[in-house]
Amino acid sequence: MRAIEQVILRTLLFTLVCVALTVSLSTLIALLLLKVRQAVRIIVMSALVFVWTTPVIVSVDIWQWMFDYEFGVINYLLTQLHVGNFIHHNWFDDPIQGWSVFVVIVVWGAIPFVTITLFAGLLQVPSDVVDAAHVDGAGAWQRFWFVTAPMLKPIFLIVTCLSTIWDFGVFTQIYVMLNARPSADYYTIAIYAYRESFGVTQYGLGAAIAVVLVLVLVVVTFFYVRETVKVAEIA
Repeated sequence: MRAIEQVILRTLLFTLVCVALTVSLSTLIALLLLKVRQAVRIIVMSALVFVWTTPVIVSVDIWQWMFDYEFGVINYLLTQLHVGNFIHHNWFDDPIQGWSVFVVIVVWGAIPFVTITLFAGLLQVPSDVVDAAHVDGAGAWQRFWFVTAPMLKPIFLIVTCLSTIWDFGVFTQIYVMLNARPSADYYTIAIYAYRESFGVTQYGLGAAIAVVLVLVLVVVTFFYVRETVKVAEIA
């Protein structure tokens, strides 16, 4: 398999995992926010907004310190909890572990926006419809799957499209975490295009890779705009 094919497949897999985790976890958090007291809700929402508004560079620097192989708090905690010997453990020596770290970082940064958006949508779901389903004997999962989820379908599509756009073009998190020297195992399409253009000065290949990235994002953006227009028309 050629390098560009590996990069595309790697980027697609990374995007799929990140989007699935982001939407799933955000939905769970949004549903939980409906059940908690107002004070708890305010605290959680404030924390989400804080994470959301933190610049990517700043948050990645914090993650870089947490996963540092010498002084990282993650290695220290895992060792103290007897999960294993993580002293001087470098998470990025193994691509699977390294990509797991990047999934955590990207999902962590994406959850606030998606959660707040879904929570706003949940507030618009008529409570009498949900209560009627409950009276008819529907369980919590059935009420969500057959009543709430269909009503939130446009919002789910919008946040999924946005998450796909952001995750497919991820660059900063990987580039900064690896100190601007990512190995070939950590190339996404964006990093590969940058490396070919400015690393080895193959501007033609770099431009071609960038065009592939743009075309994919244009397709996803088309669906995003279409769903946004549908939501506006319904409103």
